[in-house]
Amino acid sequence: MRVLLPLVVALGAVPAVAGAPQFVTRAEASMVFAKMATMVKQASNVQGAVAFDRVKEPKKPITRSEVVHAYYLLYMKAKPGFRLTPVMTKFDPKLISGLDEAVKGEAKILAQWGFIGPVGPLVTDMKPQVSVQVFGDSVGLFLSRLADLTHTPSSKYSPNLMIDPPPKRKN
Repeated sequence: MRVLLPLVVALGAVPAVAGAPQFVTRAEASMVFAKMATMVKQASNVQGAVAFDRVKEPKKPITRSEVVHAYYLLYMKAKPGFRLTPVMTKFDPKLISGLDEAVKGEAKILAQWGFIGPVGPLVTDMKPQVSVQVFGDSVGLFLSRLADLTHTPSSKYSPNLMIDPPPKRKN
């Protein structure tokens, strides 16, 4: 995260104003979601495009509800390519605050599957806008979980993902 913010500022995606909160615009988020959709298709080996909503008011900050909905669309696209089913994370729906009613169910599913933090700011924050730091962390968590679920675990390199213990070697 320490590297991401200066990199994003250096690229000119976010204005560098000391002390001012930096929020992700809808246009910036749209570019990130498009790249994530490409990664989802490659990692999950699925065809077709993700049907994101058309970006309206691109300079306006993106809301947490819009981010959760976009992640849900990516999750639904990737789900047929999952190679294992994880243990579901326990999640208390009462923790959800400030999200649209239509998105609360999507947030619950994403949190249970581990694609968003169950007590992270994307779910529990009271502000509707998404800061650069929160957005970057949520993108990283989503892609990390996608990598977990779309590769075939091996007993040698991913023993914690195996259901049965690996066979013991004879010396």
